[in-house]
This record gives sequence, C-alpha cells and structure tokens, in this order.
Amino acid sequence: MLEALFAFLTNHRVYNTQLQVRFLKHELCAAPSSQSKVMALLRAVWNTAAPRIPQQAAFFRNIIYPNRHQLHSFAGCLALLHGQQVAPSFQSLYKGLKKGKGNGWGGRTAALFTKHVYNIHNRYDEIAGDLAFWDDVPKQFAGDDTLNLPVDEVITHIFGALDAGTPAGQPAAFSHINNRLHQRYAGAQMEVWDDLWFWGCFTQQGSGNNRQFVDWNAEKYWAQQHTDKDLANEVQHHAAEFLTLLGNPQG
Repeated sequence: MLEALFAFLTNHRVYNTQLQVRFLKHELCAAPSSQSKVMALLRAVWNTAAPRIPQQAAFFRNIIYPNRHQLHSFAGCLALLHGQQVAPSFQSLYKGLKKGKGNGWGGRTAALFTKHVYNIHNRYDEIAGDLAFWDDVPKQFAGDDTLNLPVDEVITHIFGALDAGTPAGQPAAFSHINNRLHQRYAGAQMEVWDDLWFWGCFTQQGSGNNRQFVDWNAEKYWAQQHTDKDLANEVQHHAAEFLTLLGNPQG
C-alpha cells in the first residue's frame, strides 16, 4: 500500500509543488533581506497552527529579534537555536526549533519549517534566485540525516484509513507515522510524502479530528488561495485515483 501511494505522489508532484511555490512567493517576496525572509517564514509556518500568541511573542522577542544577525546563514541559525555550533543538517534544524521548552514549536511546525528550507534551497529552482536566503544549506543528506513529515489532522486521517492503529491525536500520531515511514524512506523521499497533505486536503471535509473522506471538496479547493483554478478538473480526476489507493474510504 505504501509503495503504491508513494508512486502516486511521485507521479503527481506538480500540483502541490505549484501550490507551495505560490505560498512561499506570497509570504517571502516582500522581505528585503535574508534575515527578514527567515523571520517571515517562521511566522508563516507558525500561523498554520492554532494561535499561540504568548509563546510566539516570547520566541521573537527573546530569541530571534535580539539575535537576528545570526540568521544570515544556516550555520548561524543552528548555533542560535542550539546555543552552540553544531554540525549542519536538516535534523539539527528540526531539533533546534523543538529544543526550547515552551517556545511554542511542536513536531509538525518544526518539520514544516525544515521542509520549506530544504525545498527553497534544493527543489524550487524557479524561486531560488529570489527567495533563497542562505548560501550554506546542505545540498544532500549526509549519513542518517533526513526530513520529518509535518503530520497534521489531514495526514493523520489518511493514515487512519491505512492503519487502524494510528493514534488520533498529537504528538502520538506524529511519532507513529514518522517512525513508520522512516523504516522505509529517507532523505528526499520523506519530502515526497508531504504531498499527502494536498490530496487529503481536497478529499476530506470537517475539522480537527472530526473529519471524513469525500469524493471531492470543491469548496475547499476553490477557497484555497494558492490552488490553480484552471486545473480543478484535472486535480479532481487524480483525487479519485488517490481515494482508490486508500480503498475508497468515503464510500
């Protein structure tokens, strides 16, 4: 089942890639410096989660803004987050964001920020010239370095259809799903799995853990700011293929 899903995601990358590029252009295009781009991306990722204003304010007031000069490089950001120089890796970035107790960063948001950093500097050639903010981001995964899937309720619901043992809530679902995928997929392969969000988003309705599969959520597709409306019928066609791979759980 995982192999068939991975093949589907690999063959249909263009749709979520287009959406993500549009999202990043919207969020970062007005930022004039590398430091401001980093701060804009941090805020954009944080705003995809439930509001945590006190933690967000403390994170920027006490950690990011006073030390913003360290955001000029990947290595500098890692040193800021860890309080010391560390070997450059995507896992170091992920763990550094989660390191500060009470700073408001959880597994999903830390994984999402790290994924965007990887994509901006390694995959999205179209936007790298305008939006890349660091020159020292690793170009390949060294050793056991990898990415984590930013597991949210959409992705949890998909895995719930595949595996009845998938926990419903965070952080248990995040750990369960990532541990399962890391047994078979590593490095750039883990980034492919992030496209699950795209296909799940437009084949589900509801919110939080109270959701169900549907053939096609046209309202959500048309309301989402960064989808290509000219491709709606094409995406709907492939969404039916996606649901078939899940065993048509909406039926």
